[in-house]
Amino acid sequence: MKSTITFVLMFFILRLSAQPDGSVAQILSESEFVKCPYSYPESYHIFPDKNGNIVAVGLLFVKEENGFNWRAIRFNNEGKRIAESAPEGLLAFYKVLVQEDNKIIFLTSTYENNVPYGKVMRLNEDLSVDNTFTSATELREIMPVLYGAGALALDKQNRIYVGATKRMGPEPENERFIYRLLPNGSLDEDFQDALPEHVSNFFTYGITVQDDGKILVSGVTTSNSSSIIRLNEDGSLDESFHVPLAEGNAFSMLIDDQKRILVGGTFHYCNDEPAYKIVRLLPDGTTDASFITGSGFGDYRDYKVRNLWLHENGKIGVSGEVYQYKGAYVRQFAILNDDGTIWQTYQWSNTFDNLSSVYSMCKVDDDKLALFGLFGDTYKVGVIGGPVVAGTTEQVAGNNQISNAWLNNSILELYSQESETYEIYSITGQLCAKGILKDHKESLSVAAWPNSLYTVYFHSPQGYTSIKVIKN
Repeated sequence: MKSTITFVLMFFILRLSAQPDGSVAQILSESEFVKCPYSYPESYHIFPDKNGNIVAVGLLFVKEENGFNWRAIRFNNEGKRIAESAPEGLLAFYKVLVQEDNKIIFLTSTYENNVPYGKVMRLNEDLSVDNTFTSATELREIMPVLYGAGALALDKQNRIYVGATKRMGPEPENERFIYRLLPNGSLDEDFQDALPEHVSNFFTYGITVQDDGKILVSGVTTSNSSSIIRLNEDGSLDESFHVPLAEGNAFSMLIDDQKRILVGGTFHYCNDEPAYKIVRLLPDGTTDASFITGSGFGDYRDYKVRNLWLHENGKIGVSGEVYQYKGAYVRQFAILNDDGTIWQTYQWSNTFDNLSSVYSMCKVDDDKLALFGLFGDTYKVGVIGGPVVAGTTEQVAGNNQISNAWLNNSILELYSQESETYEIYSITGQLCAKGILKDHKESLSVAAWPNSLYTVYFHSPQGYTSIKVIKN
C-alpha cells in the first residue's frame, strides 16, 4: 500500500496578551493551504498594511483551484480573508514592501526562453496587478532565483531601490548591482553604479535608506567577503563608510530614531569585533558600545536573525532561527531593551509547542506582532498581542514561570509547579534522560553530554510543556 504525505500550510490568526507576567492564547480563525515541498522559507513573508490588516504571501495550494500558485492574501484583524490574488508567471516572492497607499511592491523572477530574469511588480490595494507600473525589463540580470539574493527599499520620494547580483564574465552594459526605479517603475538613469572596480561579483541581501537620502547596502562577494557599504543619494560610493563582517552575512537592517543602525544576520564579527548575529552601529559605522549583546544569539552557524523591528518605547524586536540570547533560551523571537538586555520572551502554550522556526515577523502596532513560522511540517501565520476578544482562551506562562530548565555550569536544573515527570531528548530524537521531579525540581549532571540543543518535556495531568536548552 502506498502512503502519501501531505504538507499543510495553515494560517492561524491568534491573539496573545503581551504582558511580561503571562500570555493568553486564542485562535480566532483558520484557513488551510497545502505547502509545496520544494518551496523555501525566504519566499514566505508577512507584513502589515497601512490600515492595520495583515498580508501574507507565499507558494500556496488552493483546493478549489487544484494547484499551486504564488499567492498574496490580506486578512483583517479578525482573521478573515478580505482580498487575495495569484499573479501569473511568478517564480517567487523574494522581497516585499508596502507603499503608503497600500500598494505592494515585490521582487520576483520569471522565465523567457528557459532563462530566468528578475522583475519588479506592484499590486493594487485589492491585490490585483497594477498595470500602470512599468515592467522593469532592465532587471533581467538580477538572478535571485538562483542565488537567493536581492533586496528592496523605498525612499521618501517613493523611489524604489532594487538589490541585484553582479556577476563575473561578459555583462550587459546596463547591468548594475543596485537599481533605482522611479515611482512608476521606470529605470532612474541618473542613479550611478557604485560597485568598486575590484569587486567583480556582489550579492545584495539588504538595503535601507537613511533620512538624508544615503543608502545602506549589505551583501557578500563571491570570495565570501561580507560588508555593509553606503552610497550617496546619486549612487556614488560613500568612501567614509565601510563596515566589514565575518563568518556570515547581514540580512536585516533598520535605522532607529537616533539614526543608529541595527543589523541582524548570521555574522559572528563586525568591525573586527565579536558580534553574534546582532549589532548596533553609530551613524558613522562604528560599533555602538552601549548596546551590549555579549554572546548574542550564539555561534551556531545555521542560526539566523531574519527580522528586526522597532518595538514600543525604544525597544528592539528580533526574530528568526534563534534559540538563545546571552545563553538564555528564547523561542524564535525576543524583545530587547535599548542597552541590549532582554526585555521579553514568551513560553508558548502546548498549541505552539512544535514551533521550530520563525521565517517572517513584523510589528502591526504597539501591542501586536504578526509572525509566519514553521510548526512541525506546517506553516502558520499568527498574531501576538492586542486586546483579548471573546472566545476560548488558554493561560500561558510568561518568562517560563510555571516550568523552567536552565544550565548552571554542567548541571541541568529542572523546575515545574505542575508536572510530576520529565523526559529529555536530543536534537536527533534520542531519549537522554527521564525521571520524577522531587519537590517540583531536579538537578542532572550533563557534563558528558555533547554540546547541542536538547528538549525537556514536563508531563502533568493537564498535558505537557517543552523547553529547549542549549549546551555549549
